[in-house]
Amino acid sequence: MEPSIGRSVGQGFRAASRSWAGMGVFAGLWVLVSVVIGLLLAPTKIPAELLRPLELRGEAPPVTTGASPATPPPATQHASPEVPAGQPAAGAQTPKDLFGQLSSLPAAARTPQTASAQPAPTTSREDALEKALQKRLNLAGEWLASAWPVVLLCLLIAMATGLWLQGGRIGYLATVIGSGRASLSAFWTTGLRSFGALLGGWFLSITAFAGIVTVLALLGAVFSALFSAAPAGVRALFGMALSAGVLIGMAWLVVRLAFWFIAIVVDRVGPVAGLSASFRATRGRWGRVFGLGALLGLIALGVEIVLRGLAFLGGPTLVTILLVGVPGVVARLYVGFAAQAAFIHCYAETKSAGPAAGSGTP
Repeated sequence: MEPSIGRSVGQGFRAASRSWAGMGVFAGLWVLVSVVIGLLLAPTKIPAELLRPLELRGEAPPVTTGASPATPPPATQHASPEVPAGQPAAGAQTPKDLFGQLSSLPAAARTPQTASAQPAPTTSREDALEKALQKRLNLAGEWLASAWPVVLLCLLIAMATGLWLQGGRIGYLATVIGSGRASLSAFWTTGLRSFGALLGGWFLSITAFAGIVTVLALLGAVFSALFSAAPAGVRALFGMALSAGVLIGMAWLVVRLAFWFIAIVVDRVGPVAGLSASFRATRGRWGRVFGLGALLGLIALGVEIVLRGLAFLGGPTLVTILLVGVPGVVARLYVGFAAQAAFIHCYAETKSAGPAAGSGTP
């Protein structure tokens, strides 16, 4: 039986609903590792400004476009004799006479002049943001110069924990899908057993990614040199075509590698054998696997939009944190387990179905 998107999604959410204990272990271990990393980083005295969100309120001076017009000195007041009501004072000019004199002046004389012909330098919010970012980069560089050994150790701990828990979660969910329940020890045993192979797969993927980026950069440089004399429209069209080709190629590769780590854990094979198994399972089924990932991505996006909307309406209050923040973490964890289980179920169906029809082409 060929894999079905709906059947895999349904089985994924059913497996997640039976995996609350596994979610607790998964989240608890991440919390424990986060505490350990925090304790390791505490003696390095991270600058407090790096831990605060970037705020520009009140930091940027008001935008100025030039000096304000010079204020004319107050006119000298002269005492004038009293005149009867309705009669102009001696020497006074009527509005008609004033209009005539102003009309005869040159245009430059009628235009108010500013104190300086040169505009004052402007300070925009973008300038303030650039200065704030540069300041933070300088602080981060100074901190890393002395704390890099501890930071490197923390990164290695986080990477090792992530690979171990990924292997443990795959093994745990595969057991739940197969038998309906799993022991919490599956996290420990499966994670340890597959850790070396997962680490090899991770290094292989990083190396391959670096090679792809290097090749793309070289191809971009070569084609840019070839099209340097071409019109701007041709260069823009070529750039759009190259970007579209890269995106399509990356999407194709991501789908073909969708079952890589699942095969390593479930089939208990090495990184190269797991890579081959993923290519075999997705051959002739690219559209189904892509549709499964797209549907799960839309579900995760919908959950995230709802959580963000509730948090925005509630504001930064303790009630919002308790009623939205904590359930939000649980919801994200649940959707993540369901998505992983859906791909595990889909991989199991591809193995039972055998090669897809028309799988002679990749």
